Amino acid sequence: MISLDVDLTAIDLLKIGCELQTQCQPGKAVPFFYKALELDPTLSDAFVNVGGSLINLKRHQDAIDPLLRGLALNPENPGIHLNLATCYQVLLRFDEAREHVIKAISLNPPYVVDCFMCLSMNAQYRGEIPEAISVYQTALALEPGNILARMSHGMLRMLMGEWDIGLPDYEARIERLKPYPTEAIVKFTHRPGETLGGKRVLICGEQGAGDSIMFARYFKVLRAMHPTSQFTYLCVDGIAPWMSQYGVRVISPGVGATGAWDVQIPLMSLMLYFHDRNVPFIIPEEKPEGFPVRTGGGGIGFCWKGNADHAHDRFRSMSLNTMLGGVVHHAKDFGVRTVNLQYGTTPEEQSAFDYNPSLGSWHETAAVLNTLDAVVTVDTGIAHMAGTLGVPVFMLMPVITDWRWGMRTETTPWYKSVRIFRQKNLGDWSPVMDQARLALEGLHAESR
Repeated sequence: MISLDVDLTAIDLLKIGCELQTQCQPGKAVPFFYKALELDPTLSDAFVNVGGSLINLKRHQDAIDPLLRGLALNPENPGIHLNLATCYQVLLRFDEAREHVIKAISLNPPYVVDCFMCLSMNAQYRGEIPEAISVYQTALALEPGNILARMSHGMLRMLMGEWDIGLPDYEARIERLKPYPTEAIVKFTHRPGETLGGKRVLICGEQGAGDSIMFARYFKVLRAMHPTSQFTYLCVDGIAPWMSQYGVRVISPGVGATGAWDVQIPLMSLMLYFHDRNVPFIIPEEKPEGFPVRTGGGGIGFCWKGNADHAHDRFRSMSLNTMLGGVVHHAKDFGVRTVNLQYGTTPEEQSAFDYNPSLGSWHETAAVLNTLDAVVTVDTGIAHMAGTLGVPVFMLMPVITDWRWGMRTETTPWYKSVRIFRQKNLGDWSPVMDQARLALEGLHAESR
């Protein structure tokens, strides 16, 4: 709790807290909201903002109590209903979340588009993608320039294979993610007749290492389409040495390389570039030139979590105990060597596996993957690397599915060696593990 030497009213304290929120300092804002409530326990907006700040701090369970107290004071406050819906969705209480967001919409607040986006996410969490698309369309009809709504709508259309609509809308991500390193280079725009031919092109890496690995297949196509162009790929330091094997110049912040370019384009916008020119953009994975042939025989590799900063990491990742009880112990039961592919594990976690290789770089990771009989992993960079190398991959997929993996199939056109085992209910890994165990048993039987 804060102590103040000046005489401020509850409204003054509320305004200070709101200002701290706008400055992305929710931890500092919370005490001001609570102090405002000490002075005026009937100030329902303070409860709204306490809940919002705790949500920003990812303390969703803690946010519920003050929000419910505020709701008791003012059952018609749309902000409380929206914040409660957000909390309940994160906690997988979907029915309660839906009830509150529908109530918020009925109150027609100035941020009703945010409410519709929350409702669409609720449908996604349930696996009801057509309904989620319909709700996003409602949001976009009200606010066509909403970047997050358009990007999300595009991804769902891509998930359904509706590329003509999805790819252009997915370009909205550029305004949100800002992948360009500088404003000084012309940004490529998708217009009839606009081409990368004969230009010095800076391709800007975006999002995770898995995306770089996945879209490396495009570099050969670009060189073939535009033999007089010069292509440079800008990516993060960690993936740069691996990407340098694909026939284009690679630069990264650590290398500090500079150059002169005519135009810059985000890596994942190459899908739309090809699609606009009637060039198939779902093409086979591209192995680096001269990479050793896969040997196999080294056991089964396991990876159970991805980058914690990913928007849906709480859904795609799992605990080590879930992976151990689901498939690792099963693999040990029939004598297969278990290999830890998870980055940054503790000694205690490492003790659960037969082999804990050094994975300090993507080259080291690829070398280990090349020796394995199969990989069991969640949706992360390991899946992309193993798929690129042709290693059999059993990918464990939540209901919340990234656009590239489609909705229902067990296979994917992006990687021939990947099989996808999907949740039926969000958070329930049991049927997924059943499928993975059967797949491992089949693999073991073949090897014998």
